[in-house]
Amino acid sequence: MIHFNHKRGSLLITTSITMALACVAPAQAQVVTLGDPAIAFDDVGATSGPLSEEGFAISADGSTALGRNGDQNILWTDTGGFSPFTFGGTISGLSMDGSVMAGWTRGANGRDSAVRLTGTGAVEVLPYLSGDGTGFIDSAVAFDISDDGNTIVGFSNAGASFNFNVHAVRWTSAGIESLGTLDPGTNTGIGSVAYGISGDGSTIVGASGEGARLGMTAFRYTDATGMVSLGRLNEGSVSEAFAASQDGSVIVGQAADGNAFNGLRAFRWTEASGLVALSAANINYTAARANDVSADGSVVVGILGTGETTGPRAFRWTEATDAVTIENWLRSAGATIASEITREAHGVSADGTIVVGETQDGQMFIARATTTAPTPDPTPTPDPTPTPDPTPTPDPTPTPDPTPTPDPGPGPGIITVADLNQSLVAGSTANVATLTGAGLAMNGAGSRPLDRRASDGKSIFWLGGDYGLDRHGDRDGSLGLGELGFGHNFGSVQLNATIGRSNLDQDTFLGGQTKADVNFVKLEALSELYSAGTGSLWLILGGIGMRGDADITRNYLDNGGLVDSSVGSTKIEGYGLRARLQWEQVSEQLRFSPYGELSHMRTCMDGYTETGGAFPARFDKLCDDVTEARLGFDATVPVSSGFRLNGTLEGVHRFQGKGSDVTGQVIGLSDFSIAQSHYEQNWLRAGAGFEVDLAGSTLSLMGNATTKGETSDAWVAINWKMEF
Repeated sequence: MIHFNHKRGSLLITTSITMALACVAPAQAQVVTLGDPAIAFDDVGATSGPLSEEGFAISADGSTALGRNGDQNILWTDTGGFSPFTFGGTISGLSMDGSVMAGWTRGANGRDSAVRLTGTGAVEVLPYLSGDGTGFIDSAVAFDISDDGNTIVGFSNAGASFNFNVHAVRWTSAGIESLGTLDPGTNTGIGSVAYGISGDGSTIVGASGEGARLGMTAFRYTDATGMVSLGRLNEGSVSEAFAASQDGSVIVGQAADGNAFNGLRAFRWTEASGLVALSAANINYTAARANDVSADGSVVVGILGTGETTGPRAFRWTEATDAVTIENWLRSAGATIASEITREAHGVSADGTIVVGETQDGQMFIARATTTAPTPDPTPTPDPTPTPDPTPTPDPTPTPDPTPTPDPGPGPGIITVADLNQSLVAGSTANVATLTGAGLAMNGAGSRPLDRRASDGKSIFWLGGDYGLDRHGDRDGSLGLGELGFGHNFGSVQLNATIGRSNLDQDTFLGGQTKADVNFVKLEALSELYSAGTGSLWLILGGIGMRGDADITRNYLDNGGLVDSSVGSTKIEGYGLRARLQWEQVSEQLRFSPYGELSHMRTCMDGYTETGGAFPARFDKLCDDVTEARLGFDATVPVSSGFRLNGTLEGVHRFQGKGSDVTGQVIGLSDFSIAQSHYEQNWLRAGAGFEVDLAGSTLSLMGNATTKGETSDAWVAINWKMEF
């Protein structure tokens, strides 16, 4: 089915779209009411009217996912990331590996056509039971697909009169096949709809008109039995089946209870028990619907209408616990839940430990009570006690190493995808901050390379540092840098070497923090290429190498509004290259030096795994490359024999449009791929300061500011140098 269930196997998280689990198969099933007035009840929020245009589907192996962003289908693959998926319709199901898709599209005549799509881009319009799709009454919709992609189920118009005359159908390579209706000999024309198919393709479930009875009746279809009624609940007015376990032995759905004034109840069906309403533990509810079931059929999830102003509640049912709210399920597993936030549970994982659904304010949630902790290494078997010789004392039996304490794994909790996604972006902060620090190392205190020249045959030593703020856009941090350098002028060329350290702090979402401490080494060569009178052309070549550590605290909202934290540490390394051509024009009143520069930097942050919190994550290795061009000038104005004013003005262009996507896995849940925000590619920088001669040395101070861009917004650079 198009909801997250035992067939889909995993849940992919995105920031480019909100995968609309609120519009999953059970909700779509409800809109195809076929004239059944009992389906429309207020509290649970079933709807009526045309088929929803929204959709969500995910392959069982997690390699492919589809969702919608407004009227745009979005395709995700684990190799290609996100991209618009050009298809004028809705995808409702994916095969196990995502290579085959099922869905429907609406034609110019306003009627729907079922389609089968493949990874090659081919779109096959599936046949109709009646007509060719051009007529006013021609209609077909595909709701679900088997794991192997060979069987698709849905419904199609079955006759010359629209009048609700649709049949549940199955499409295979042999074509379309009507599954018929229940008791077709006396059927009133209500028809039938197939909503789901078991993962193995053996069982199809849905709802059908049954004889002269009004309303729909849930059915189960297999090749051996044909369409078989699952019955109604105490002769209630309606029943519908939405999902089946992996082998089809357990079926869940919704039925009106004839003993409760046709109030709607969630049901679970097995061959042995028949159709049984699910009981709720200590919950007064007015209506209920079961949307999904775990692979073995032991866990059922759905929605309970409570009649309260706070709205309906998502539930999870097992035979041992009855139906309990998602929040109480988590509390029983040891979680602290601050408030009741869930509305409806749309899907459950194969093992029943993860539930996804919708909150009261329409956001998608993920709830998890247990995960499997890593299996500890086995206790080593001790070496056997050697048989002693008659005289020597035998060696004692070695003491075995203690059994490692297993990682307890993530705790129970609930989080919305929006909150989780926003926090995951923090995984890139350390790498971005390192790029900023590398840029400052080359273009902060080191931005005026001609100021570090020594006289021919002389050497120079300097100490320098920068301190700045990094608050452009949504960044909120500070950084400091200190360096010491040495250079020697060999006549035709001067060589400089610098060592230093930078400290980068960034505040992230909800008070989280990233700290990066990076050591660096810089090498630089200055050479005069051409000289004419008072002007000369200089070539400056430089490089920087960096290595350091980062500590990352990622905060996020979970458990109904509480702030939780997961922490991790990792290594950072990178390099940068710079080439500058600079003309220096010297006069008694002014030294003016226009320049052009091209630089390239690359930084990589090793992958790491967080600990703590309910939703820790594993982040993959992340590398970013940036190439920047600079045009500007340096100016120095003598005020007195020992005091000068300095200024810099430059424009910067970054060639890359955005950084690398952040990828990894929320432990025990799913892989993720978070797209980085687009860079501000152009900005200006202005600097002003002074330098003063002190006892054979020179002290300089310069303040810098930039327009909005991928650099610090303001910093102060200080430098002391001495020639000898």
